Amino acid sequence: MKTLKTILYSLGIILSLQACTEGIDSISPVEPGSDELAPTIAISSPQDGDQLIVAAGSGVPIMLEVVDDIELASVSFTINDEVLENVINFRDYRRYAPLKGHALNLEDGTYTMQIEGVDKTGKSTLSDVISFSVVEMGNFEPLYGETFYMSFQNHFLDHASVTGAKVEGFPGFEANGVIGAAYQGAEGASLSFPVADVLSGTEMSATFWYNIAQQGRSGILSASPSGSNNNRVAGFRLFREGGDDAQIIKLNVGNGSGDQWFDGGAAATVNPQTTDWVHVAITISESSAAVYINGEVVSEGALTSPMSLDNCEDLYIASGGPYFSGWGHAEDLSQYDELRIFQKALSQDEIKAIIAAEE
Repeated sequence: MKTLKTILYSLGIILSLQACTEGIDSISPVEPGSDELAPTIAISSPQDGDQLIVAAGSGVPIMLEVVDDIELASVSFTINDEVLENVINFRDYRRYAPLKGHALNLEDGTYTMQIEGVDKTGKSTLSDVISFSVVEMGNFEPLYGETFYMSFQNHFLDHASVTGAKVEGFPGFEANGVIGAAYQGAEGASLSFPVADVLSGTEMSATFWYNIAQQGRSGILSASPSGSNNNRVAGFRLFREGGDDAQIIKLNVGNGSGDQWFDGGAAATVNPQTTDWVHVAITISESSAAVYINGEVVSEGALTSPMSLDNCEDLYIASGGPYFSGWGHAEDLSQYDELRIFQKALSQDEIKAIIAAEE
């Protein structure tokens, strides 16, 4: 009986092995052939003229693909005319394309880059020379409790999240802002961020420096319900109206079923022809809202209900956006600097302290 069991067990193994190999070709070595072609190089980032925004210490990812028909020998990175790194070990001997890019340790500055791929027979390919700049962001430390901060130092980045704005059109930068560079508006230009990444709850404040363009009307900051234009039942809209020599800064707040206006009239009027930078702030608490210019209240009042953010998908900067542009509150040609957003209502003393620190 023991012998019979042994025979049956051995037969089962043989049948199993036969079943596993049916329909599968045996593996045979294949000669690699002759190396006829030089490597090819494709670079998807950075592109010529790009500004790369990176977190401090994270390195600058170079997104590339270098491919050879037989085998790579090296991939080198020349930065500002000096070879910074040379890669000679490859998991795939024919291809080098790191999933998260090749990280280069570059500080803030302007660079030129050229990549060279060399194969095992010595054939090589040089990429085009690419010029780019790097802005390295340090760990965000809110100075006044802000949860969102744009310095506009030649980038459209929120320092808190180290994420860039969605950019419409071609806004630029003014070299002489209040602190360093500043945002410069342009026709058809605006910035936006998802509301969920910037605001939550029923309270908020925003503070910034503002150099008003001689322009009829424009949006300034706007978070409106998606859908139809000029739907004001939720979110808020900071905007301006008037002529070349008298611009009134106004605020509208939606509570979920209706909206309220805060129009300071003469107190909230700025003459762009005689005034350069002014400091603007808005505060929205659960029970009231106010507009400040240079730390002084120019419009305030009670809210019948707290602000609602229902169906407000995007916060627009320097524009009324697509949902508050029906009355001419479109893009703003003005200059902005030091934009800070808070998820609380600031006091007047807090606003004056920010102004004093930034002047």
